[in-house]
Amino acid sequence: MFIAVSSRTASRKASACIEVNAVGSPDTTPVRLPLPGVYVGQFKDGKLSGQGAVIMPSAGYFGAFSDNMFKPNTVEKSGS
Repeated sequence: MFIAVSSRTASRKASACIEVNAVGSPDTTPVRLPLPGVYVGQFKDGKLSGQGAVIMPSAGYFGAFSDNMFKPNTVEKSGS
């Protein structure tokens, strides 16, 4: 597994690139994908949360995630 985390972890938010081999339901606490793949994007409290992209052999997603779930047509509001 490759993980690159930004320095923003003090606020429990981070950006990372991870290889995900755990297959299963994304509603569980650990990060899981329907197929092995790569996630590049934001995390919050250890879950896929914020803007990100998932790349799998037969599918991919780009957009907003919340609590490990892909949220199509969702725009995350900036705190600034």
